Amino acid sequence: MRRGPMTEMRSYRAALDRPGDVSIGAYARRVRVRRILLAILGMLLILAAVSLYFLMRPASVTPSQETMITLRCAACGHDYRMPVDPLRAYPTVCPACGERAAQPLWQCLHCGELFLPQSPTDDVVRCPKCGETAVGRPRGEAAKDAGSGS
Repeated sequence: MRRGPMTEMRSYRAALDRPGDVSIGAYARRVRVRRILLAILGMLLILAAVSLYFLMRPASVTPSQETMITLRCAACGHDYRMPVDPLRAYPTVCPACGERAAQPLWQCLHCGELFLPQSPTDDVVRCPKCGETAVGRPRGEAAKDAGSGS
């Protein structure tokens, strides 16, 4: 059996000199380890970002933790507190008399008087005690505590 002519072996080093070609040995292991470490570092950074997001976001507000507002019934004068509900239509039903006449109170920023506006169609709401137009909705218990000086 005759074998073909013996081909000359060329050096493989010339093929490895160009980037993107096959690598072997310790260099290939270093490149692989570097890529794996970079991938692990990237995953750790993403995990840290997600953890910080969940740690820094505000806790969800339950209805018991919402801001409380004071309402006054125009029919019987009963004052009571309830949580703010943006979907609630006013006037609401008074728990004391059952009439649909309870409205949120306004507060004079000048004298601190809590009152119901005379007419909801008025362009300018005035305090019935001092006549000031610097009025707004009270801030709940925090406004009462700040006003009492305790």
